[in-house]
Amino acid sequence: MMSAYKTATNLSRHAHVIVLAAGDPPFYEHPEKNLEIYRLKNVYLKDPINYMIPFSIFWHTIHIIQKEKPDVFLVNKFMFFNAFVIPLLKIMGKRVYTQIDAFPSIDWKSRTPWIRPIMWVYLRLIGIPLLWMSDLVILFHEGMTPIAQRFHLNFQVIHNGVNMDELESVSCASDVEKKRLADIHIGFVGRLESMKGYDILLQACQKILPSYPQVKLFMVGNTKGKEYIVTEYQSAQIHFLDVRNDVASILKGIDIFVLPSFSEGLSNSLMEAMAAGCACITMDKKGGNQILIEDGVTGLFASVGNPEDLEQKLCYLIEHPDVRKRLGINAKQRIQKQFNWNTIVHEYLRLFKKQYT
Repeated sequence: MMSAYKTATNLSRHAHVIVLAAGDPPFYEHPEKNLEIYRLKNVYLKDPINYMIPFSIFWHTIHIIQKEKPDVFLVNKFMFFNAFVIPLLKIMGKRVYTQIDAFPSIDWKSRTPWIRPIMWVYLRLIGIPLLWMSDLVILFHEGMTPIAQRFHLNFQVIHNGVNMDELESVSCASDVEKKRLADIHIGFVGRLESMKGYDILLQACQKILPSYPQVKLFMVGNTKGKEYIVTEYQSAQIHFLDVRNDVASILKGIDIFVLPSFSEGLSNSLMEAMAAGCACITMDKKGGNQILIEDGVTGLFASVGNPEDLEQKLCYLIEHPDVRKRLGINAKQRIQKQFNWNTIVHEYLRLFKKQYT
């Protein structure tokens, strides 16, 4: 749900924004003057399902409508439980915009075989009808356009993005600062879930790092329930940093960023790494990755689920600093030009203004 939080944070600089999202533990926060966040108690279906069910979202939605009378309703990711508020909002006569970064079972497929047919049925019987109910579907990237056309959706492409000013303003986190000029840091940021392919990265690094004593891997992500992974892989060269709120600062100390996911929509962590000037390796050539990464220009592709191919790509970048630098520069320019929130936020504001005039 990081894309929802980013949208809310950037829009809150121009309007009052209220966010309803699943959270553990549930709580209310008011992090900025125009931003309120309600994190709702939920039932969590664990990996490989990774699905949160905040049953109270219906009551909270009605409460917010009665109390705050919002003008615009943005629903993030139609395959999540929160999308079931769309029929409620339409019954109440509200205008609904639904943001999506993938069509699961088409351009995003589960690593777990038994989940795939469930997603196929869900998409067609529930997901697409929810999108038909929406006044407008906001696609995060152009790669989804043919699928949206196939299902006759009313849509507009508005990229998700990165706050470049915020990234530029931070300094490197102390625990990823380099002690020697020759040091090389590899990074991963994401949930430690099977779909993210973190195990593929760990296998590859465990094998090659002994040959490169100047290289370290930093894994950023919640290790709760994954303590056995930490026990198996943590070493002098592999470090688990758990959940962090200073990801931008961590990326300042990363040379090579790896996104080993089996499928992705439009990855926030990949965009942030590109914006930080990291040389990036990703695996899934579908979804948003195909928009962000031009192989050999703004990053490298490795074969999905293949630790041996990832090993080769990592070794290549470790041994070729000139390539790392070139990929990092090109990646940063790509984000600056096409995925910068300073530009994107005005696309939303123009959209809302157009709809209400």
